[in-house]
Amino acid sequence: MAQRAIIKPHAVGWGRESLPFGEKSFFLPPDVVKFYNRNRTFVIQNRRFPMDFYDVLAKRQSVRIYKPDPVPGEVLNRVLEAFRCAPSWANTQAWELILVTDLEIKKQLQQTVSDKNPSYSAIIDAPLLVCAVGITGSSGYYKGQQATKRGDWVMFDMGIAVEHLVLAAAAEGLGTVHVGLFDYEKASHVLGLPSDRTVIELIPLGYAAYEPRRVPRKPLNDFVFKNGYGKK
Repeated sequence: MAQRAIIKPHAVGWGRESLPFGEKSFFLPPDVVKFYNRNRTFVIQNRRFPMDFYDVLAKRQSVRIYKPDPVPGEVLNRVLEAFRCAPSWANTQAWELILVTDLEIKKQLQQTVSDKNPSYSAIIDAPLLVCAVGITGSSGYYKGQQATKRGDWVMFDMGIAVEHLVLAAAAEGLGTVHVGLFDYEKASHVLGLPSDRTVIELIPLGYAAYEPRRVPRKPLNDFVFKNGYGKK
């Protein structure tokens, strides 16, 4: 029996002009349309579409209190795939991830964070702690030499990749928080990293125990200029 579906162009990532069926209610057989209500996701002719991208951008907020519920394996894999898809300098992909669920290791990593840090408890409370590891001396280099005066680009590349990760987490209904103020040398020691690796960021990951507050952002007019600094 056919299922009734209401599809809007912005919800499937197509521009209105390229949407073959427009914005309307219509019927499709069950082998063509499958609904995944939890993630607001559906499949159309074997194509999988998440919630609107701009909804995800607004939905991602820092979460510091987590439920103990584990993250399902298939959900985690999708989030990790989003990280893997990130671009990097000359495709060096100078990164690795260490997923920590062991309580004792979490406690050791928590000791690298100040107890005044608002994310201190999240290091332990989140069911999963993602440790973003950068490989130094690769990104931003050509034939062993720094290619620009900006030096190693691993921080730049990692910033792109972890944002892929946290946006994918938001699309899956998960919460995250970027933790960057910690003793990275001690954290690297706890995780047993070789000398050319360093922990760049700690990311608690799990289901939020509350609805995070939307943090206001500057209006575009405050920082967007045209054809030169300060020109509107």
